[in-house]
Amino acid sequence: QKDTVYKKKKSVVFTLPAIQYFFELPLRLKNAPILKYAGTKEFEGSEYDLVFATWDRLEPHKEHDQYLLYFDRNSGMLSFASYTVRGMYLSLVPRNIYGSIHFTDIKTNKDGIHYPGKMFVQLNRLKNKKRGFHTITVDSLKLNNFDRAKLYPNKNIDFLGDGKQE
Repeated sequence: QKDTVYKKKKSVVFTLPAIQYFFELPLRLKNAPILKYAGTKEFEGSEYDLVFATWDRLEPHKEHDQYLLYFDRNSGMLSFASYTVRGMYLSLVPRNIYGSIHFTDIKTNKDGIHYPGKMFVQLNRLKNKKRGFHTITVDSLKLNNFDRAKLYPNKNIDFLGDGKQE
């Protein structure tokens, strides 16, 4: 059997974990130690409760991103999130860039877990609900369906959990 060779490509090192993080975002944010109610906002005809979330301290810092979460006042579900982008692989990107994501097409798996069928990732402010810089589609969700070690095939990369690596 031939050993797998891993090439370090900045765009993949940045993008692949980011896509997984978008999907895990609601689960990860429930563990954020700093949660602040930020009022309400109307967006595209719906009313949302806003919550600011981060780790460590309120002030901007490189170690953790900061999030503004939009919870639908009718369903209580997380519909949108705007977030900082602290570590970008492109050197020409302005430091004040941020992103937004729209969670839509909410599905429920056989275990009763709600998850977004589509996620529209956008640069900077929220825009049209059905457009994005990236669109992530999830057809189905099964929990604990494979060996966790298969998620980490490169033994030279440490497990980071919620942390970030420069």
